[in-house]
Amino acid sequence: MVLKRTHSDYIMNTYYITVKFKGDIYVAPVAADNTTSNDSTVANDTFEPEKITYNISEITWKSKGQIQFSQPVNMTNIAENFLSLFDVYVDCKTRNKTEEVKGFVVTSYDNDMTLNFTAEFMWPYLYGLLNKKKDYLVIAVKNGTNESEFIYNTTGYTLGNNNTKFSIPMQFDYRSTNFFS
Repeated sequence: MVLKRTHSDYIMNTYYITVKFKGDIYVAPVAADNTTSNDSTVANDTFEPEKITYNISEITWKSKGQIQFSQPVNMTNIAENFLSLFDVYVDCKTRNKTEEVKGFVVTSYDNDMTLNFTAEFMWPYLYGLLNKKKDYLVIAVKNGTNESEFIYNTTGYTLGNNNTKFSIPMQFDYRSTNFFS
């Protein structure tokens, strides 16, 4: 177990703990027809759909990035309607505010699991300079978005996360007019 001070990234105390459980292990006997020996009903197994997750796997210094999905999704619909399905913004920890992204373009997608993009930031030269506080590119599913717009089989799968973020490295975006001012 690691305890960290609230306002410090450097002062941490490590404690080792041991958890012990007392008692006997109980395993309910199961008959051949999948019923318990003292109950005549079928075992109560609930079906939970598999969760599909997505994350930003990289952002280069040229503002190019990649989103990876854990299972195949309806990538054609996602690529064509990306900005109507997702909110894209910068969580700027160095200045304690949220900033919009100037531009976001889906450049290509592969095998229904990988989406490549290029982002254009409002203030690209300000990101990735400090090590203590990082700035993050955040991609979040918009409220009210139907999962069927992402997933082929909504009975067997569900969306596992509603947002993802990735630390923005130093940016050298020569398209931005703010870079030279």
